[in-house]
Amino acid sequence: MFIQAFNWKYRFFKRELPALLRADPVLGERFRQTHEKTLTLIRSQLETSHRGGTLVPLPERDRNLLAEALWLVSLFWLTYLETAGEEVTDASTARGVDVLRLILGPYPRSG
Repeated sequence: MFIQAFNWKYRFFKRELPALLRADPVLGERFRQTHEKTLTLIRSQLETSHRGGTLVPLPERDRNLLAEALWLVSLFWLTYLETAGEEVTDASTARGVDVLRLILGPYPRSG
């Protein structure tokens, strides 16, 4: 929930993200670096979970797509709610966590 609280506090940034990144090359580069570092971290966590036996094996391409899906929802869930005209509440924010769990749902190793 921390990331959602952070995202809500700085929601103006997400609303204008493409324009801000185009207008400020330094900001654009920093955002891209942070974006790639975060994706790398998520990929690493997925790989660690696989090696630790908690996630099923996935081809690298699928692991990368899963990492992107998780990051996309984490990064833009609140923007999604706002653009859909839905009030951002604790319940709608928690639903974003449920969406992340659903995305991960097919991948835990059973037994």
